[in-house]
Amino acid sequence: GGRVRAGLLYRSTALDKLAGADMAAFTGLGIRSVYDLRTGAERTAQPDRLPPGTEHVVVDVLADSADAAPAQLLDVLLNPEAAQEMLGGGKALALFETGYREIVSLPSARAGYRRLFSDLTREEHRPALVHCTTGKDRTGWAAASMLMLLGVPDDLVMEEYLLTNLQLLTAEKPVFDQFQAQGGDVGLLRSVIGV
Repeated sequence: GGRVRAGLLYRSTALDKLAGADMAAFTGLGIRSVYDLRTGAERTAQPDRLPPGTEHVVVDVLADSADAAPAQLLDVLLNPEAAQEMLGGGKALALFETGYREIVSLPSARAGYRRLFSDLTREEHRPALVHCTTGKDRTGWAAASMLMLLGVPDDLVMEEYLLTNLQLLTAEKPVFDQFQAQGGDVGLLRSVIGV
């Protein structure tokens, strides 16, 4: 019957488009620290835009990965041929099973999440925001783990985690539509990202 205290930890997609009214709303949240779980390539392609004075902490959980499959999803969405090559013929399942295991098992993942959770115990890092590119996999795992550490029942943690699918599908509809217009198999993508 308890409640998790609101306003201390936020979850997001990439912050490279943060501007105008969104920047003002972000600033109004009083976020002190942003934990960026993305790879170096993702950060270079879409650098965060943050208000001055916001601590930007890089926690690249896939730094030790050979292919960082979950981090390549947006690239695949932009190129139907690459999607078919990378994911078609049953390759998607094996690729992403490995990638999702790495999100929690790589030394870089363990070190990154340790840094995130340790920092969040200190008031000077809160309120904080954690994000990756889509806010679904690496960030979703971080958010689910935090809720579990706080004693939230597993069924509620799963319910919160799955909300991302609904929100992500709505937000990414224009990308899916473009992918399909270019001849891509949207069913293949949906099976990979679980929406």
